[in-house]
Amino acid sequence: MNKSLDKKIALGVIILSTGLMQIHSIPFWQEFTDDYYSGIAFSIALHGAMLWNWYTNQLPKVRVVIAALLIAGPWYQISTPVFEEIGEVKESSVMAASYLGEVEQLEASLKDYEENSKKYKRSADRVKPTQALLNTARKNYRKEISAPDKSEASWRLYTVAVMLASGFFVVLLTEISAVKFCRRTVSENIETGKGNVSKISETAEMVAAAISEKMKGYNSQTAFAGAYGFNTRDVSNVVNGKAISKKKLGEMADRLGVS
Repeated sequence: MNKSLDKKIALGVIILSTGLMQIHSIPFWQEFTDDYYSGIAFSIALHGAMLWNWYTNQLPKVRVVIAALLIAGPWYQISTPVFEEIGEVKESSVMAASYLGEVEQLEASLKDYEENSKKYKRSADRVKPTQALLNTARKNYRKEISAPDKSEASWRLYTVAVMLASGFFVVLLTEISAVKFCRRTVSENIETGKGNVSKISETAEMVAAAISEKMKGYNSQTAFAGAYGFNTRDVSNVVNGKAISKKKLGEMADRLGVS
């Protein structure tokens, strides 16, 4: 496996994914911050926070929230037309029902006026205006029901929106995977037996022994790590013979007085 090429591909994925997400994320945050530059800054800062937290493997719950916020922009941008279309379909149905009710009411009124027109002049005077209103109501009703059916189009648009949202979600997961790959690549620079980093090096063994000895005065690895300014995970890696960078191992050795 060509790790150098793989790392370049991973970086390319991160760059492309970031660009694609920002195209949709920036307009979203510009709209909700009501400021052009603040929207850009907030969107980029949010994406940077997500990348950093996944790269450093810190704040698990926070980075999931950040990822959700990050995908909210693209989802909003592609889902808005769907909800607008659905709203138009619902409004059309309501209008059609309203016109139909109006037609039925006017038909009933017109029938009463015609029946009473021979007896009452007032009823006779109401026949023509009511007929005109009925014609208008029928025209509006026919126009509304003869309009192209938007329900099928809206469902097609909804399906496309779900596909696009799923696509953005996959892009985000792929970007996170690429970030984690880069983090692993950096960690794998710990090369056994080559002096850069070694899990079984003499220094690591001496540091592990010093930690075991000095840790007797502490209740836990966390307390010990805090007292010496170490990362708890680094202490655990050394004690358990796992990989740790040469730089960190050297710092630990200096603080513990291991030569």
